[in-house]
Amino acid sequence: MNKKSLFTSLFIAFAIGLYFFLYHRNKTLKFVPDQADIIVLIDVKKSARQSLWSLATEPSNWLKTSKSKSTISSFRKSGLKIPDFLQVFHLRNTQITAWYTVLEIDDNKKLFGYLEKHQFIKNEEKIYQKDDLFIHISGDKCLIGNSKEGFQNLQNWLLKDHLQKYFHADQFINNTVASISFLDAGKIQNFEINYQHNQIEIKNSATSSSLTSLVQKLEQNAPFLEAELDLKNISNLTQFYHKGFVDSAHISGIRAKANLEKVNDTIITYTYDDDYNEIEKRSVQKIVQPNYAIVAKSPQPEKTWEYLQNKKWINAKNQFTIIPFQPNLISKDQNKSLLQSTRNPIEINKTQNKNYLFIKNSNLLSSFFSIFNANEKKILSKIDYIFYANHEQVYFVRIKFKPTE
Repeated sequence: MNKKSLFTSLFIAFAIGLYFFLYHRNKTLKFVPDQADIIVLIDVKKSARQSLWSLATEPSNWLKTSKSKSTISSFRKSGLKIPDFLQVFHLRNTQITAWYTVLEIDDNKKLFGYLEKHQFIKNEEKIYQKDDLFIHISGDKCLIGNSKEGFQNLQNWLLKDHLQKYFHADQFINNTVASISFLDAGKIQNFEINYQHNQIEIKNSATSSSLTSLVQKLEQNAPFLEAELDLKNISNLTQFYHKGFVDSAHISGIRAKANLEKVNDTIITYTYDDDYNEIEKRSVQKIVQPNYAIVAKSPQPEKTWEYLQNKKWINAKNQFTIIPFQPNLISKDQNKSLLQSTRNPIEINKTQNKNYLFIKNSNLLSSFFSIFNANEKKILSKIDYIFYANHEQVYFVRIKFKPTE
C-alpha cells in the first residue's frame, strides 16, 4: 500500500470513528418511567461537540478545561454507561425539587471504587450518599437522585420494564443541546434549552423581538424585581402556597417593582442600674430593606379590600401587615389597589402589556441565603438574573450567569 492509499484509509477510519463518537446517537429512551411528569433530556454528544468547539475557538478556556478535566474523566470512568441522551426526570406527586436519572452499570468494581474514592457513605442497604446526592444500586441499574423518596417506585418500575413502551428522543428534543418536557395525560409539551454566552434560555418557539428588547431594557435598568402578570400567571405562582387566593381576592393582574437598600436599623434595649433606674441603650445595625410598589388590578376593588381586611392583612393605619419589611401604605381606587413602601417610595413603570418576571441577583441577598446548603449557595451566587415571560403562547426563560473570573 502506497503512502497516499495509507493516508486515505487512515483519514476514512478517523472520520468514521469521529462520526460514531460525536454524531451517531441511539435515540431510544429506556429510562423514562411511566410516573414521570417532567423530563429534562440532554444530548450528550451535541454537548460534547459544543464544548470542543468552544475549546477550539476560545483559547482562554483551555486552562479552565484542564482544571475540570479530571472530574469529567473520573465520571466517565465510574463504571456507568453514559447514554447518548441523558434522561433526568421528576416523578408525579413528589416534591418539585426531587429529580432522578437511571443509568446502566457497566463495571461494578469500578463503580464501587468510584463511590469510595469520592467519599460516598453507605447509609442504607445499597444506598450511598454524598451531600445531597443519593445513589441506589439496583441489580445492573444505578438510580441517582437528589432525594431517595422515589427509589422504591423506580425499583418497582424497573422490575416490569419489559412491559415499558420506550420513548424516542425525537418526541422531546429537536436539534438543541437539551429540552424540558411536560407530560400530562399522554400529551407532551416541549421546550428547548440552549446554553450560550453564560446564559441558559428555555423557550417553546422563536422568541419575539418585543420580549428580547424587554429583557435588554431590564438588564440595563437592573431593578431587583420587576413583574407584570395576568390572572393565569398569578394563579400558577400562588397555587403552591395559597390555593384560591386569586379568586378570593378578585385580582385580575399585578404590576410590581422593587429595589434593595442597606439601611441603619436602631435597636433599643433597657437595663437597670444598682438603684433599679431604667437605662435605655441604643445600638445601630445594618439591615437590607426593599423599596417597592405593587399595583393589583381588580374588577371589584371593594371585594378585594374586604377580603384583605377579613384576613386582617390591613390594619387601622392602612398598612399591609403581611409584608414585614418597613412601614407601607395601601390604598384603592376604582379598579386597583396600590401598595407602596413609605421610607423611600418608588414609582412603578407603565404597563408593558406582557407577562414577565425579572429577578436580579444582588450581594445584599447574601444574608437571606442562610437557609440553603453550601452547594445551593454556590449555584445561586453564580446567577446574575432570571427572566420569565410569555406572550401570545410564546414562553421564554433566560437564566443569565455572572462573568467567570
